[in-house]
Amino acid sequence: MARGNYTVTLGMRNLTRASPNIDLPATQLTEFIRFCEHAASRRFADYIEFETFTTQNYRQFWRYFLDWSGIAYSGDPNPVCTAEDCEHAEFFPGLRLNLVENLLSIRDAADAARPALTSLAPGRDRVCLTRGELRSRVDRLTSSLQALGVSPEWRIAMVAQSDHAAVTAALAAAGLGALVATGSSELSGEANLARLAAFQPNLLFCHLQSPFDFVARR
Repeated sequence: MARGNYTVTLGMRNLTRASPNIDLPATQLTEFIRFCEHAASRRFADYIEFETFTTQNYRQFWRYFLDWSGIAYSGDPNPVCTAEDCEHAEFFPGLRLNLVENLLSIRDAADAARPALTSLAPGRDRVCLTRGELRSRVDRLTSSLQALGVSPEWRIAMVAQSDHAAVTAALAAAGLGALVATGSSELSGEANLARLAAFQPNLLFCHLQSPFDFVARR
């Protein structure tokens, strides 16, 4: 690892025995360990001691992680875990969270400007969206779907290319709790019908042309 005019080489033994409290460049792991130290009112001598803490006090560990992560949720975070054995344990049974809301959460202007996705398709311009642009598109489509009455009971089918429009549609539908099933614009109508008929969708998103149509025209 090079930084400025200094080079530091760490082997696995060095890493596991390294103290998490030494002045290292900021990382999320270092930040999280210090958060746990403050919350637990203790110090971890090295990463091995911290790892031991995470397994022996896993309820504390996962509650600390929930608090530190900034995950948006609703409900009661207690109990953290319902059983001692992994076969029957359920973590955070009283919590509910929206995966899309957390995936597209934006902390600040710098976060909004970070790249989110790049879409490339034959015969079409390259499309690059930042996190802010993607969030804006998903929000607008979500509002339109809500106006149509889309709810968690709805089933939405997609016959689409793998591009930015498909990502936007899938995120908007999933954010409302709708079920999504996908076909492909590269398949025939009969093949897509066979795949999606049993799903009995309430709504269909589709590209009206195959990506190969653009290649043929060039």
